[in-house]
Amino acid sequence: MDKTRGYRTALVLQGGGALGAYEYGVLKALYETRPHFTPAVVTGISIGAINAAVLVGAKDDPIRMLDHVWRQRFTALQSFPLSVKALSEYLLPPEVQKYLSIWGNAGMYQLRPEFLYAPLLATSIYTLAPLRQTLEEVVDLGKLNRSAQTRVAVCAVNVATGEFKTFDNKEGLSFDHIVASGSLPPSFPMTPIHGQSYWDGGLVSNTPLSLAINYLEALERDAPQVGRELIVVELFPMQARLPQDFVA
Repeated sequence: MDKTRGYRTALVLQGGGALGAYEYGVLKALYETRPHFTPAVVTGISIGAINAAVLVGAKDDPIRMLDHVWRQRFTALQSFPLSVKALSEYLLPPEVQKYLSIWGNAGMYQLRPEFLYAPLLATSIYTLAPLRQTLEEVVDLGKLNRSAQTRVAVCAVNVATGEFKTFDNKEGLSFDHIVASGSLPPSFPMTPIHGQSYWDGGLVSNTPLSLAINYLEALERDAPQVGRELIVVELFPMQARLPQDFVA
């Protein structure tokens, strides 16, 4: 018997780039353990915001859609001619092939042409146009914005003021809000929203924990019998060896 039945659960999803794949794995295990599970609150930053948007707003089954995004979209390199791709796979060892991602990712980012010929005049290395296209293909904004079912919040930083800004689906989330939360400089450009420009929320805080607690506590205040549960997906170890060089 599921002892958590009747609980109101909040999920906190950190930022961490490719570590978002691990985050997806945790969500997959959670949903497999708890059939028909629906979180009451989801807060996310950067890749956590992207995972949150797909989880809550998926046009299809959320775990199946996250699987598609991570296996088919976010791991696909920029399209090369088949002859070039075949040649690179034949000539380059796997250790070298992984660095081909600097040329872009078909589901998330691509090189800005102006960066190649005038890098000092560019405001970022890549554009996030592929990410926006991916979100438009897999996320239903109407479903994402059903705040009465699941409260969703993502965070970004106002570039001009340094203000840590929360966007939530009670007021209405757009693809701009999700992209803004993942706009990590200098790789990715700032995202304009209503006359203001935003960068990745992880520049200020990478764990939207207090936000999740506040939203969770606000649910059914007059129902003391309702249990509340907080699940934080940690993407970074609390302890690690000291760095020895720029690489590690």
